[in-house]
Amino acid sequence: MIIEIKNKSGIVIHTVTSEYYDDLEQSDLRNANLYCANLYCANLANADLRGADLSCANLSEANLSGAKLRGAKLYNANLRYSDLNDVDLREADLSCADLTGADLQDANLRDADMRYVNLREADLTDANFTGVMFFDGWKMKKVSK
Repeated sequence: MIIEIKNKSGIVIHTVTSEYYDDLEQSDLRNANLYCANLYCANLANADLRGADLSCANLSEANLSGAKLRGAKLYNANLRYSDLNDVDLREADLSCADLTGADLQDANLRDADMRYVNLREADLTDANFTGVMFFDGWKMKKVSK
């Protein structure tokens, strides 16, 4: 599999070659255009996906633990039963994403857009929701323990 990373003008600036999806651990995929990518069961643990466009992507059952997804676009992404443990999702767009059964333990979701997200059965233990937008015009304030 070859993933092409393009700049905003559509010019390929980097390629990642992988024989299997499970070979993407610690990959540098910053600003990658992965719109509608099928990454079912992919191992993206500790990958750098800052600013990547994963809108409409299938990441169900994927391992994203420890991944850097700050500012990533995950609009309408399928993240069902994925491992998002200790993930940096600050300022990410997760609107309309399906996180059913996802593991979000210790995830940093500060200032993320989570409007219309499905969090049914998700594990949200110790996740940071400061500044998260759940509804239009409504943001979560810091909650003291």
